[in-house]
Formats: sequence, C-alpha cells, structure tokens
Amino acid sequence: MFSTTIEAGDVFYHRTAGGGGLGDPLERDPRAVAADVADEKVSALAARERYGVILHEDGSVDDEATREERDARTS
Repeated sequence: MFSTTIEAGDVFYHRTAGGGGLGDPLERDPRAVAADVADEKVSALAARERYGVILHEDGSVDDEATREERDARTS
C-alpha cells in the first residue's frame, strides 16, 4: 500500500503492468502490431516472436513474410 499527499503543482506518475491480452496473438491485425512497435509498446523482435509479424526496416508490415511466419506456426 502507498499513501502520500499531493500538493497543487505536483506531478504524480503511476505506471502499471499490462494485462495478459485477449485472443490468439497470431490473429491480431498486423498493422495494429506495427502501430504498437511505432508507439514503442513492443519491439520489432517482440512483434515477430509473439505476434508472427515481420516488419520492413521502415516499420511497415511485410505481408508475405508475415503470412509465411504465421502459416509456419499454425501448420
């Protein structure tokens, strides 16, 4: 438990862990995953390892490589 007094002008920053997610990560829209990478919510490596999404150097989705990666995991 945490207790404190916050005065006018104070800034309180509270960061919490994320949830476990919903659904199969391999069914997530690849462009939504790319947006998460752009927003630094996940790394490009995590996009590949967790979501099967392969990105180009510019951060856009490599559709063919993503399809192949996901197909290989579900076959």
